[in-house]
Amino acid sequence: MTHRNILTGFYVIYAIAIVFLLVIPNHALPDFYKPGFMAGISLLSMLLVALPGWIFTATDEKRKKILLSSQVVIAFSVFINGAGGLGLYKLYKIGIPYDKIMHVIVPLMLVYVAVVFAHHWYGVSVTHAIIYAAVAIFLLCVGWEGWEVLQDSLFGTKTAGVYGEDYWNDTTLDILSDAIGIAFGSLLAQRRAHVVERIG
Repeated sequence: MTHRNILTGFYVIYAIAIVFLLVIPNHALPDFYKPGFMAGISLLSMLLVALPGWIFTATDEKRKKILLSSQVVIAFSVFINGAGGLGLYKLYKIGIPYDKIMHVIVPLMLVYVAVVFAHHWYGVSVTHAIIYAAVAIFLLCVGWEGWEVLQDSLFGTKTAGVYGEDYWNDTTLDILSDAIGIAFGSLLAQRRAHVVERIG
């Protein structure tokens, strides 16, 4: 399956989800759903995934591959977060910490793809790319926690903490999980760079 096929599949799934959220009566959905809000966030998510393709112009096959790979990683990150919002976050009730797993996997992938992008697109050294990416993604993760509080306040959702409860403990563990993901993503990017150099 090509990167373009993955992205097309993502857009189709999200378009269907938006229609589903807007058409299905509220009483037929779980009580923690906010259909209108969730549909709006889904649309914004689609735009976020498409954004790099609008901003950057790939002039050769290598850059096209890097750009599409970056979009696929963003799409996957958005998708697993959206799946959590649809109910998978509640897996903690049966001992599966979906939220914490996501907080490790997403920063790991974002750091790795950001390093690859900065290194090959702008010629930034791997070491500097790792530093820039790690700091940027960490700030993004902290900002996300703040957004959850603001979102709950503005839209009546319960995304901060564990469905609106135990905020400080959950946020601390979220940020710690983010930091672990960032560290592993940085190590993976550095290791990958060394492998490529040795092969070259």
